[in-house]
Amino acid sequence: MKKIITILAFLSLSWNLYSQTPPNAPTSACAANSATLTWTGGVNSSGTDNVEWGLPGFTPGTGAEIGSATGLAATLADFDITGLDCGTTYEFYVQSVYNSGPSAWSGPATCTTDACPATGDLYIAGVIDGPLTGGTPKGVQFCASADIPDLSIYGMGSANNGGGTDGQEMTFDPVPLAAGECIWLVSANGDETFEAWFGAGCSPDYIDGAASINGDDAIELFCNGAVIDIYGDINCDPNDGAAGAACTTSPTWEHTDSWAVATDAVPNATFDITEWN
Repeated sequence: MKKIITILAFLSLSWNLYSQTPPNAPTSACAANSATLTWTGGVNSSGTDNVEWGLPGFTPGTGAEIGSATGLAATLADFDITGLDCGTTYEFYVQSVYNSGPSAWSGPATCTTDACPATGDLYIAGVIDGPLTGGTPKGVQFCASADIPDLSIYGMGSANNGGGTDGQEMTFDPVPLAAGECIWLVSANGDETFEAWFGAGCSPDYIDGAASINGDDAIELFCNGAVIDIYGDINCDPNDGAAGAACTTSPTWEHTDSWAVATDAVPNATFDITEWN
């Protein structure tokens, strides 16, 4: 009888250990603010699994997780997790639930969400294609809406004659710019006409060929390589008779022998004519 009891106890223990087999190690794939988790539930589960996720190094089941989900179908092929922070690495664990109790946690699966969209505290405050000889002065004014410790994360490019972006063509110096301060970027050899128009003693901060623009050229402001502000339509030449009907904004943003001034201090990567005078 003792042997039978011992064998039954051993079989019961073995069954409980077997019946609490953890699920297969999960895999994960991250997007901008979400992740998709894939796994296979443990054998002989009662039909539900649990998931926990958190920052690298967290221990599941201790309350240190950022988020969790319970009662998931063990046959679930994929589980989508939303509301994650961009540019952040996460770890994911899964656990199968049995009649005899939960299994150990499997994991972690690790992935990093997409980098956060570029934002910035610099914006295009004004553009000018002046009325002096040669359409001078030509330039762009940029202003800071908050303190910027390193201006070199910003740069500028122009899209000429509706030909699309040329990318970032110049980069500002690694210097600070205080909130409310502005800088001027003018075309090559444009400092003399700049002073002639704005007055003696008014000197531009930057002189660069990237500012050799006409009134039908769009302006792009970059932060960490991504466009954060724009003046004009990079794919439109408002003076092009053939394409003008399809791409000209009304009222037009074209500013030959004139200028345009931003009405707010908020960068916008999508051009909106109502934000300009």
